[in-house]
Amino acid sequence: MSHWFEKIDHSTKLNIVDMGSGKGYLTFALYDYLKNQLRINVSVTGVELRENLVDLCNEISLDCDFNDLQFISKDIRDFSAEEIDVIIALHACDTATDLAIYKGINANAKLIVCAPCCHKQVRKDMGSKSQFKALTKHGVFEERQAEMLTDTIRSLLMEREGFKTKVFEFISNEHTRKNVMMVGHNTNSKKNRAKINDEVKQLKDSFNIQRHELEDLLS
Repeated sequence: MSHWFEKIDHSTKLNIVDMGSGKGYLTFALYDYLKNQLRINVSVTGVELRENLVDLCNEISLDCDFNDLQFISKDIRDFSAEEIDVIIALHACDTATDLAIYKGINANAKLIVCAPCCHKQVRKDMGSKSQFKALTKHGVFEERQAEMLTDTIRSLLMEREGFKTKVFEFISNEHTRKNVMMVGHNTNSKKNRAKINDEVKQLKDSFNIQRHELEDLLS
């Protein structure tokens, strides 16, 4: 994370939101790293639907004297904030990743960091009559293709909205197959919008995909 925080201005307090924070492993570690090691002035909010986890994390945060770390019980869809500088979503399932990206784009965040999880929405939409049906007739290939398509379209849409993107493996396959990280650094330069829209349409048409959640949210 330090590499990406070097790319954004943190001369003023950064408001960071962890979408779908769960038990808060990432949230606590990131807060401690940024605040106590890098000495960056941050305020971190973990958004999690399950109230018992939110209560537990708030108790731990209080015990640790992490004064700028809080957790709230809310659906990602219902979360709103006047200012968000950094959005993080680790293994937010299916379209929850799209919601997190959308919230970051909508807030004009400086940085969006996501590690996508399952990709059910596109996989269900991939038509058996697509021109690449030979690639998707086996379940394991269909699953992997759905992952690539979902995240490729996500990265294209982020670029369309002014984010420079990078997609890479952040941990070894021996630990988890859910090891793809997507990072969007806001450049506020919305170029090639028509070209990117054509690329997204071509991908959807090629695999007979009817819709993509992030595209729908942005429209």
